[in-house]
Amino acid sequence: MNNLVNRFLFYLFFIFLSLPSFAQNHQIGLSIGNGIATTLDKSWFIFDFKKNNFSTIEFSYLYSPHEAIFNLNTGLNYNYLEGNGLFKIPAGIDFIFGRKIQFLIGGGIYVRSLVFKNAILTEENIYAVQLGGLLRIGILVKMKENISVGLSYDTNNDLTAIFTERSRSPGGAFYSEKKYLKSNHLSLGLFYKLSKK
Repeated sequence: MNNLVNRFLFYLFFIFLSLPSFAQNHQIGLSIGNGIATTLDKSWFIFDFKKNNFSTIEFSYLYSPHEAIFNLNTGLNYNYLEGNGLFKIPAGIDFIFGRKIQFLIGGGIYVRSLVFKNAILTEENIYAVQLGGLLRIGILVKMKENISVGLSYDTNNDLTAIFTERSRSPGGAFYSEKKYLKSNHLSLGLFYKLSKK
């Protein structure tokens, strides 16, 4: 698992390090968001009934070639969920349509790590790092040539477990079950174009 994460971070670093040689537009962004999160068992279609408030602060970095209809993006996100703090590094692509008012649809993958936890989770039943997939739709409005405001709806699904829950069967036997985090949230962001070659 650690080797897979290390490879992901290495390739992500290499790709974005090489982008300035051909990328035309560079943007940074700051977004805040709020939504709900829940945990899932082995199947993505079976949810716990309890839904928790989910908040996020997102720092974004975006590249797009001149006149391209897409951007490549990464960043650093801080998520807060019921006393748990998590850092997330996403990497994705968004397709953008329009000029002054732009519509976007995109997706990608992420690496996430728990940085502090509430008393319910112990060192024995949590996993240090998760991999996951994300989908996004949204709208961008250009306020000035280099400033845009965006509103997006994001859904995130873990591909690897965040913790293991120990339960007791009706017969009295204990068993462990892996849990995966799913979150959905709305984000409002401000984006600034750094340069245009």
